[in-house]
Amino acid sequence: MVDHGRGPSRARRRPPTGVLVRRWAALLGTAVVVALGVRAATGGGGAAAPTRAGTAATRAGTAATGTRAPAEHLAVLLAPWHLGAPVSRAVVVPYGGGLVILGGLATGDTSTSDIWTVDLANGSTTRAGSLSSAVHDAAGAFVDHRAFVFGGGSYSTVATVQAWSPRAASAATVGSLPAPRSDLSATVLAGRAYVVGGYDGAALESSILETSDGVRFRQVGRLVQPVRYGAVAAAAGDVWVVGGDTGAGQNSASSQTSDIQRFDPQTGRTVVVGHLPVTLGHASAVVLGGEIYVLGGRTGTALSSHMWRVNPKTGAVAAAGTLRYPRSDAGAVVLGGRAWLVGGETTGPLAPLDSVLEVRLASGAAAHVTA
Repeated sequence: MVDHGRGPSRARRRPPTGVLVRRWAALLGTAVVVALGVRAATGGGGAAAPTRAGTAATRAGTAATGTRAPAEHLAVLLAPWHLGAPVSRAVVVPYGGGLVILGGLATGDTSTSDIWTVDLANGSTTRAGSLSSAVHDAAGAFVDHRAFVFGGGSYSTVATVQAWSPRAASAATVGSLPAPRSDLSATVLAGRAYVVGGYDGAALESSILETSDGVRFRQVGRLVQPVRYGAVAAAAGDVWVVGGDTGAGQNSASSQTSDIQRFDPQTGRTVVVGHLPVTLGHASAVVLGGEIYVLGGRTGTALSSHMWRVNPKTGAVAAAGTLRYPRSDAGAVVLGGRAWLVGGETTGPLAPLDSVLEVRLASGAAAHVTA
């Protein structure tokens, strides 16, 4: 560490009074100019937000922070229809012009094998089959013309990979992950699925897996901070992981993170590029208008209704409105420029929800409907 001390003092002569007056006048003029420059640069002199030590730099070379409100907020509308059954912690992926819901937790904290399709045009819900094994806390993706369910938990954490196609009445077991994994997340980028984080029943998993067919997996990177229940989305050619639980236990704010991690598939490198204002787990992430939005979740035992916007160019965070009615562990899918938040929890896994929220961009103040 460099020593900036003055060292031994030496006697100096006091300048004449006239010289002192001129010096003080010059110093005061300089101080005024500097103060005005700072005020102009900061828009009124507000203190800059502190940067967390050890945060990796963004591609531009600086860690981005901030909570300035964006020009666009999110409008949240309650769908006028309900799911065929309450569910949380399910795999939800696009299917045709609607979505498909695979597995999850049913009422009573019980894993379900149900597969439901939902027509978003009219809200009609159809039971389309069943999984070969009932699981919840799995990850999923639609690749290679099939919906895949990666891992998950039931009575124990599993490595099973299940696949369902519209032509099949039920899903089939088609392979396995390299190791058992639940509480994991997945997203699709350029036709490839990326499986991120999770828990093997004893420890957190940091590896990031890639697959183009839902069956064969290749490790392509690692998280800086291993997490379970992270909010994951693909944007600007990268995989983003926001928040998550960092311990074997749950429902503790001290065992959650505010990290915003970015994985670059081209380099295989993951960096922390920013932080949410709070620690957060069990949230959902979607991409609308090229921006990442993190919806709901939990900070410890406290449910969140907040929505956060993450800029994929800088990692900067801004408030984007509220759900008004907090929920966690919801499935999320984007279709036709709108996001759909499916099921989830408000009081815990014993009582999942059968409601669906439509989330879309809206200029100016956000519109809300209680869910």
